[in-house]
Amino acid sequence: MTEGGSSKKKFLRMVDRIATNKYFQQVTDYKYVKRAMEGLSNTDIKLQLEVHGLEGRLALNLPSPPHDRIWIGFRTNPQLVLRARPAVGARALRFAHISNWIEQKLTREFEKVLVLPNMEDILIDLMTPTPVSFE
Repeated sequence: MTEGGSSKKKFLRMVDRIATNKYFQQVTDYKYVKRAMEGLSNTDIKLQLEVHGLEGRLALNLPSPPHDRIWIGFRTNPQLVLRARPAVGARALRFAHISNWIEQKLTREFEKVLVLPNMEDILIDLMTPTPVSFE
């Protein structure tokens, strides 16, 4: 089992325990708490992501015709420099540990998807053979 999967399950179990707690249920019956929860559920959550640099050795796989795809992937983990700016509603979150956590998660996910043996494929329409009709 992956590390991310088990931590996600633990987090969901914790949220379930809190939500089913009788004290939590009593607190959610208060009109002020209900109003705050309704306002929060309609709030936009945004993430602004800036990629400042990406450096690494890229591998290109060009299959022989009639394939219409190009496969790309990095040979080793690339140096990825990015900056995440989360925002809830109109308010930007200025907590460095939250931004760092998001950046680390995005970097790991990038490495899972684009570092060999994993590759991403790109469809190239120019390489698709067009049928020729003879009349």
